[in-house]
Amino acid sequence: MSESQTMTGNILDDLDRRLMYEMDLNSRQPLSKFSKRLHISVQRLDYRLRSLERRGVILGYPTVVDLCKLGTHHYFICCIRTYRMSGREQDERLRFIAKDDDCTLAYRFEGAWDAIVGTVAKDVFAAKVTFSRLLGPMAQRIRAKIIYTDMRIYNYGRRYMLEAGTGQREAGAADIFNERKRQYKVTGGPSEAVPHSELDLSILRILSADARTPSVKIAKSTGASPETVVHHIRRMERDGIIEGYTTLLDPCKYGYQFNRITVELASIDETRLHEITEYMKRFPNMFRLIELFEIDGFMMDIVSNTYDEMEHVLSEFRDRYREYIDGMDLNRITKIYKATYFPTFAKTAQQGRKRAGRQKGMLA
Repeated sequence: MSESQTMTGNILDDLDRRLMYEMDLNSRQPLSKFSKRLHISVQRLDYRLRSLERRGVILGYPTVVDLCKLGTHHYFICCIRTYRMSGREQDERLRFIAKDDDCTLAYRFEGAWDAIVGTVAKDVFAAKVTFSRLLGPMAQRIRAKIIYTDMRIYNYGRRYMLEAGTGQREAGAADIFNERKRQYKVTGGPSEAVPHSELDLSILRILSADARTPSVKIAKSTGASPETVVHHIRRMERDGIIEGYTTLLDPCKYGYQFNRITVELASIDETRLHEITEYMKRFPNMFRLIELFEIDGFMMDIVSNTYDEMEHVLSEFRDRYREYIDGMDLNRITKIYKATYFPTFAKTAQQGRKRAGRQKGMLA
């Protein structure tokens, strides 16, 4: 198969899969490091990466931010069901919402809900105000909504890129798979505020939009020196504020299905939750598990090549934990508009800089 043939349609060859898997582990790495791991030239790697971006397979490069380390930030998600709205109207509204600085998540669904919108706020009151503003223009078209708080997010990674749905490695899979097969990132949990500055938050805002932003460009945007920016980034990595750098992919663009299943359990404790999170990582199609506050349960994100692969995961889960399951709602994600771990808060940042300038002037 020629290089040009792999660039069209939903075809992903082994190099595409290896590249996307590696980028998902650390998208901020220089291309020179990627090229050494994948044993190809930087030029060829850059060509493949840009092609995946043009085709809409790679939508962005979010930074994984652990909000519990910031102390007073929490992730909220609002599921909505609309009525008398056409698909075009839903699409236009969600596109508009996704452009808002306070919006961190916007998906379009098919299933129990029509859409999901996310934000980061200091408390439930601030979250309610934000959702009222984001959803206000379509309030008369919302039939039902429910707001959840993310407590922990278990990121299992994109093992499905190199593994079949049953856990068998695909032919030609890279050796990088073996190194990290059992690892996954966890964000959230009890607040443990780590000292951080306004410069740290400004850096996070930029990296959350694009983890591959060069330090020199971040320095120009924040007014700090490149050396200072690098120092702050490394410190936030060391302190766990930054958990990593990943990719935002659109599975529909390479022929996969992306499903989010809300699971409500009869009861759950920390021991049982830990057992479930460890058990679910055995499935390559399990991409993410989100522990929720409002219910004893969680949301599971499953990316699969076929419906049978998804059903395999759900069937195994139901058989093992059937005595605990109260209900399951399945939603297929049909459109990804935005997905970040931390918002830009551009207006808040500008106000903070103005206040700092006024205070500095008063002290002078």
